[in-house]
Amino acid sequence: MPSRPRLADAPWLVLDALVGWLAAWQLVALAAVYVGLSFDVLTALGVLAFGGALLPALTRPWEVPEREDEPVSAVRWWWVVPALLVMPLAQQGLESRAMAVGVMALITLPLAAVHVAPRARVAPSTELRADALDVVSLAVTGVAATLITTALCRPDVDDGYYLNEVLQTLLHPDLAVLSFDGIHGVPGAPLQQVIHRPQTYEALVAFVCRLTGGEPRTVYWLWMPAVVAALSPLAWWSVARQLVPRLAWLAVPLTLGVLCTWGDGPQTIARFGLPRLFQGKSVFVFAMVAVVVHASLRHASEGTWRSALRLAAAGLAASLFTSTALVVAPIAVGLALLAGLRPDRAGLRTFGTGLLTTTPLLITLVLSFLELRAAGGLASDGYQQADTTSLGNMRSALALAWLASVPWWMGDRPQRLLVARYVVVSVLIVASGLGPLLLGEVVADLLNWRTFWAIPFAVLMGVGAACGLESGWRAVVTWRPMDVARVGWLALLATMFVRAGDWSVEKNGIEVHFAQPKVKPGFEELADAVLALAGPDDVVAAPPDASQALAMRADKPKLVGVWVRYLNNLTRFWGQEETDRRLAVLEYTRGTKPMGLPADVLDTLCVRVLVVAAKRRSENDREGLGAIGFTMVREVAGHVIWVRPRERLPGGCR
Repeated sequence: MPSRPRLADAPWLVLDALVGWLAAWQLVALAAVYVGLSFDVLTALGVLAFGGALLPALTRPWEVPEREDEPVSAVRWWWVVPALLVMPLAQQGLESRAMAVGVMALITLPLAAVHVAPRARVAPSTELRADALDVVSLAVTGVAATLITTALCRPDVDDGYYLNEVLQTLLHPDLAVLSFDGIHGVPGAPLQQVIHRPQTYEALVAFVCRLTGGEPRTVYWLWMPAVVAALSPLAWWSVARQLVPRLAWLAVPLTLGVLCTWGDGPQTIARFGLPRLFQGKSVFVFAMVAVVVHASLRHASEGTWRSALRLAAAGLAASLFTSTALVVAPIAVGLALLAGLRPDRAGLRTFGTGLLTTTPLLITLVLSFLELRAAGGLASDGYQQADTTSLGNMRSALALAWLASVPWWMGDRPQRLLVARYVVVSVLIVASGLGPLLLGEVVADLLNWRTFWAIPFAVLMGVGAACGLESGWRAVVTWRPMDVARVGWLALLATMFVRAGDWSVEKNGIEVHFAQPKVKPGFEELADAVLALAGPDDVVAAPPDASQALAMRADKPKLVGVWVRYLNNLTRFWGQEETDRRLAVLEYTRGTKPMGLPADVLDTLCVRVLVVAAKRRSENDREGLGAIGFTMVREVAGHVIWVRPRERLPGGCR
């Protein structure tokens, strides 16, 4: 075991340094959030957090315990019987769909037989040092991922919230971090998404803006996604290198291929990837789950305080990107540790210390839950998806079948048993619906479908594909029936997977505009027109998309509303009567339902600029708006802009 790192250890040093910095940032940011420190103070602490990049000096990733790999153990088929017990849960978790349940059975029964095995030690490979092929693969895949994500333009409905948080943090550095609502312009309004308080990614983007002087929209939409895309292959490689060391170089680009292909629904795993890599939750799914799994596998193998420190840092680093990680990251840790669990004293101790590393996340989750209860809960119940939708309606069965095939494609590699156990545990706990069931009503209601994020599907599929292609190469030379069967099954699954629906880098509102802001041009033009008429102290009522475009501007006016759920979540602050008024005006601006002009409400809310859908142009509306001082100015992007002079506002509004 070398006492000093070598050049071949550089990827591990870089990975641990990045994780250390992000973990240190999350620690100081959480302190700022829960103590009530300002962004000015957080900036000073954030500079100190760069010291976390020294984590490799403690984790010493170049030191890998030497051991002999255990041979793959014999199958014990009597373990098939317990697998039958999970079928009712599988049926519940996958909405009683006959095909999905059949796939669950096909996966669970044979893999449960492999999972059983004896008291053999199962652990990742010790061949961790990178070679020339690894370096080339990481560089090429990183460049490709960066070019793709920089070229894709997919505006997202949540940007009005996330980017606004970045802008308002920079505009009000004297206020407590992540404590206030900056969308509606109402003094004293709290952050309406209480569950996002531990999610400090937006504060990190603001921190980068302050350090570099970068324009927030450019940093958020272009700089950060490009850096994440370039470094993400390192996260995938860290898992692949432990499972198939000689094929990790091939598994990395294949993982990118899976993520480019896996579309067919707005909520699929790959949709939270290249097209939306500017959002923290996409960074978590795209890269950080793999980082957590890598750290868990190393701890299962090494069981030292150094590996435990690396695992704790990985969990903290992952949690800054999305509050969902407070639940999903501990699940990801548990799945990986269970896969490598040895039923002896040392194995149980390693398993226990691994679980203990998630304590900071669980403490933060409790704090978040207490704040949520104190706020009276969320008026909006969260956005749920059916379990199969999380994987993609057309591709869920194929993805699960692919996952189940990975151990078979791995052949006689010693790590096959580890992967088989991991797949079994993941399917039984997460894909069966048992995980959300055990999480309880409160957490499951908000995070039910996202429990699938705990499994690094794309990386495992890339590993399996690499092994299958290797079998194909051998088949060309030897024509062994088993190698032919393996590559044939891979070709069939891959063809069906690619042809099953839309790709994740096409359609669903995606356009190709290299290095451009992720916006809808029409609504940007509309925002420009409104900002030419309204100042920061003016109140603007506009439909959701137009209000969202305004919320993403530093010089935004006060907004009546953006989305219904945002208004509902602030009912705890301004009361139901105020929420009803704002909802009425928001509904009127959309023009989707026949309704009278809410003239009194427009006066009560002090609305000076009104943007309505062009179809809302009846004579009664014209007369009513004219009666309270509004004049139609112009039509932009299918919307009409009305303005009234300040002197025509009610007396209490001036």
